Amino acid sequence: KKALIPFKRQDRILLLGEGNFSFAASLAQHHLDDASLLVATSFDTAEEVRAKYADGEEQISIVTDCGGAVLHGIDATRLAEQSARLCKDFSRRLGIETLKFDTVLFNFPHVAAGIKDQDRNIVANQTMLRDFFKDVPHVLNEGGSIAVSLALGKTYERWNLKGLAKDAGLQLARSGQFVGAAFPGYEHRRTSG
Repeated sequence: KKALIPFKRQDRILLLGEGNFSFAASLAQHHLDDASLLVATSFDTAEEVRAKYADGEEQISIVTDCGGAVLHGIDATRLAEQSARLCKDFSRRLGIETLKFDTVLFNFPHVAAGIKDQDRNIVANQTMLRDFFKDVPHVLNEGGSIAVSLALGKTYERWNLKGLAKDAGLQLARSGQFVGAAFPGYEHRRTSG
């Protein structure tokens, strides 16, 4: 199956919610003309990434050695507040005053709140996505794109991703299945904690 690659090789890309940073490392090594246009972020602190993912530091080194930037403690639902932090180092390196991204990717978002009740879990994740869609324009270039990957299954279908995006005034350009094999070295890691 042909993979849907939701960005161009020359895009300024913001990755949200990275786990062990293997997706970011794959992009930096195999998919971008200039990895200095990549900012990869995690919700976790640097210490939490080290504790959760044995290969996290190695993957982060690949990203930074290729010229990409890595930031920790970035909340995808509060991008308006964090836009200065997201863009400060990045824009300084590129010699520009402000920066917005061409593509914002949020792969397999999940609140990981340990909610056992499926309906409450769905509502919590819908709230997170609704807040993300509300804030993402603060860091997105005019005409830019947003890509969100969800796992397959009835639970994730109930999140109503397309409806939430539409309610936020966003328009679906295309959809397709995430094909992990298109990203050499990438390993999906389940959210914990």
